Amino acid sequence: MVPISVKGILRGVRGILFLKNPRGELELPGGRPDEGEDLEGALRREIVEECGIKIHATSYMGSSSFQVVPGQRVLIAVFDCGFTAENPVVSNEHFGYEWVDPERERPAVMPHFYWEIIYRLRNVATVAEVVPPDVRRSNHSMPYPLQIGFLDQDRLGITSRIYDASSEKFLGSFLPRKGNILDVGCGHGQMTRWMARESPEAAVLGIDFSRQQIDVARVDAQREEISNVMFSTGDIFELPESAMSNSGFDLINCRFVLLHIQDRFHALTNLLERLNPGGILVTEEPSLASLYSVPPVKAFEEANALIRRFGLLNGINYDCIEEVWDCVHRLNARVFAANFSQPTIWTPELKRIVGLSFRQFQDRLIACGLVTPTDAERISGDLDHEFMQGHVISTGLRTLQLALGRANEESGS
Repeated sequence: MVPISVKGILRGVRGILFLKNPRGELELPGGRPDEGEDLEGALRREIVEECGIKIHATSYMGSSSFQVVPGQRVLIAVFDCGFTAENPVVSNEHFGYEWVDPERERPAVMPHFYWEIIYRLRNVATVAEVVPPDVRRSNHSMPYPLQIGFLDQDRLGITSRIYDASSEKFLGSFLPRKGNILDVGCGHGQMTRWMARESPEAAVLGIDFSRQQIDVARVDAQREEISNVMFSTGDIFELPESAMSNSGFDLINCRFVLLHIQDRFHALTNLLERLNPGGILVTEEPSLASLYSVPPVKAFEEANALIRRFGLLNGINYDCIEEVWDCVHRLNARVFAANFSQPTIWTPELKRIVGLSFRQFQDRLIACGLVTPTDAERISGDLDHEFMQGHVISTGLRTLQLALGRANEESGS
């Protein structure tokens, strides 16, 4: 497997910060993550250790595989870094530093692959250095990594059976008898239809970015003859016209959606702004770091670690509970209820979700150099056999369920 190194772009008034290594070459600050360490955490640690600078914001810029020495390739993930101090204190790992102007010629002591990185990024405007992280706005996320539409009915059906009972218990306290209900990122509409059945006098709208997901949701709603539910394409930042009435929404449900979004702060801001006075926003988001099995199964741990690393390489931290909670308090949102939930997965039918999910990620993991085809097949096979043994039990994702309102507003439920 290609090793990973995470590097930081620290842009100052004199250029981009490079450190002088023992070989006499210029290199970007950063290094390899320790075991179990995420990329951004590793980057923050390495930059403090190497040059005494604390970074206050990061923005993923991309990753590429380079031959750093003959016969050895390294996958280099690059983050734009916001920082305040411009006086590096270099550790004994390096022999000095230099601010390099990317508009000038490549320094002779800089390896070509670093200059290639700088060349690719020199026309990309910095955001982290000059704009505080709480006012940055990027409506873009990486392409959705899983299958959609009728191709994903099996996996999403199992997901529903694992998580819906807890979601319904928490959400049920806030369902309005009448009014407007919005389900964001509704997928195949399992929770949307449940809300419509529970509140037959309410108007329920489910939205998803994918037309294929909406097609499945509509078919299932028609099959169940639910008359007070509609489905439309849209996303957290660009709601469809039918969701933009002046009346707003009395309840918005958002489950396993912020997980896939980079700009969670503005996503939550946008949803809170769509609430009617006294309306409730219910979110439920997970942490992939919470998964484990008894007894431990190597393939289960490997699959989870690879998916988490894939997210980080694409600018998405799948361990999003902490960030969501931080956003809630930065928004000064009112918290009406909070609950941690974590299901147990022990039946063969439910345990299938692990192998199904990994196989949907598998080609992407191979394409970005995180795993070899041989190892991917081994992991997939072990998930189908060793993990499925009757003596193995595992957790599902631990989720944080929140019921939120605008600041200084009372719940209308």
